[in-house]
Amino acid sequence: MQSQVKKQNQSGFTLVELAIVMVIVGLLITGVLKGQELVNNARVNSTVNQCKSLDAAIATFKDIYRALPGDMSDATTRIPNCSNGCDDGDGNSRIDGAGAGAAEVITVPTATDETIFAFGALNAADLISGVDGTVTAQFGKGLIESSIGGGFWIGYDSDGAETGFAAHRTGHYLAINGETTTIAAGTGGLSPSQGARIDRKLDDGLPNAGLVRGVFGAAGTTGCADGNTATDNYQENIEVARCAVIIRLQN
Repeated sequence: MQSQVKKQNQSGFTLVELAIVMVIVGLLITGVLKGQELVNNARVNSTVNQCKSLDAAIATFKDIYRALPGDMSDATTRIPNCSNGCDDGDGNSRIDGAGAGAAEVITVPTATDETIFAFGALNAADLISGVDGTVTAQFGKGLIESSIGGGFWIGYDSDGAETGFAAHRTGHYLAINGETTTIAAGTGGLSPSQGARIDRKLDDGLPNAGLVRGVFGAAGTTGCADGNTATDNYQENIEVARCAVIIRLQN
């Protein structure tokens, strides 16, 4: 009788019990993966909304003051509370970034560039938040942080020939980069998949065509795409964050 009791106590899980455990573990893993995907989608959507809000804020500022933020030559006398982070520009109808010509969009701005003054002017006019009222060229200070990682700056491209990007239209561009350094293949804070999602929500989903452009690099190693032709796609099978994009503003 004692041996029978001992034998029963040593018995393990039944096949049914193991199956139930495996089902529960599978459901938990599926829930975690779905949760991660929901968080990722939310961050992409939030970043897209930031892009749209910045474009709308610039349009509103231009409508109120008949000048571009950052470029406005008499900002300190016309905008209330225009002091730290908000200064006069040169009035040439461009929000000039660092450098000149093709370097203006991809090169990280400095404390004396109009892209810093632009965020300061928009902040002083109560059209944006996310900057601290200084001219510090850092995300979360003089430059706005992105919901998805890294942050934004603005630059004017005068020749459509930014290094690392396929040829594009001239004009003002909003850059999303992962670091406060010149954009190159590998400096981005987005994965190619995230870059593609942003592109699809704002444009045509192609890294080398339309209003949204992704920096390109070597296949499977750097950048958003592995080539600079209009038929190239984002390397969405790679999830490492190294993709940077520029978005043409409508103002």
